[in-house]
Amino acid sequence: MYRSQKGRYNKMLTPAALQFRQTGRAFGPRLAVDALNLTVAAGEFVALVGPSGCGKTTILNLAAGLIEPTKGEVESFGAPLKGLNPKVSYLFQQDALLPWKTLEENIALSATLSGRDGRDEAREWLERLGLEGFGDYFPAAASGGMKKRVALAQQWIPRRPLLLMDEPFSALDIHTRQRMETELLQLWDEDRRTVLFVTHDLEEAIALAGVVCVLSAGPASTIINSYRIDLPRPRAIADLRLDPRFQDLYRNIWNDLRPEVLRSHAG
Repeated sequence: MYRSQKGRYNKMLTPAALQFRQTGRAFGPRLAVDALNLTVAAGEFVALVGPSGCGKTTILNLAAGLIEPTKGEVESFGAPLKGLNPKVSYLFQQDALLPWKTLEENIALSATLSGRDGRDEAREWLERLGLEGFGDYFPAAASGGMKKRVALAQQWIPRRPLLLMDEPFSALDIHTRQRMETELLQLWDEDRRTVLFVTHDLEEAIALAGVVCVLSAGPASTIINSYRIDLPRPRAIADLRLDPRFQDLYRNIWNDLRPEVLRSHAG
């Protein structure tokens, strides 16, 4: 893996993190996604938006190697993807914390499994995420925001070059969600690993991503347009939605997304 001197991926030397070529996936007689052509450059933050049931999670599962395409192909960092993708961390909608371990122990386990001293690294992450004093909490006693921060740390710690995120903040209140979005961007700005992020929230997609891809209504969903998000970084999440350029981008993307949402409701 080639990296620049700052530890970020050199896009001219590094193969695309993900490449979907005419990819399709069927579940029985139903074609969930079809004719999917998508290139996710190494170090890019790409968001997928689309109506409910349009195959966004299917695309993440294809990228992770959890399922295989029924047509076309998927490549990851220049190699055909066969089986589980070893370069992927995957943050699901539902937290996967071990309920019998404390927050600190859940973080430490991720570092230990990656071959490092889990205890020291867990304490560093607790401080970094504002969870000092809560490390001995069990998940059942922690708030949704606390658990989500621990889950994010768990997936960031292995240092795999590709992070898949499936609506990770959808269950959080607006203030906690904005804090999590800010913390995610702070992490991403440090090493610019590749992120493929699924969300129903168009505002969230624009606030976080460098590229937003719009998916058509299913079945046989595919990408109908992609937008380069030219908002400067670092981004102040709390104020970004007031930016006139943000509002222009929202209107333009919504013009593509709205008919698909209506079509999904009609179907």
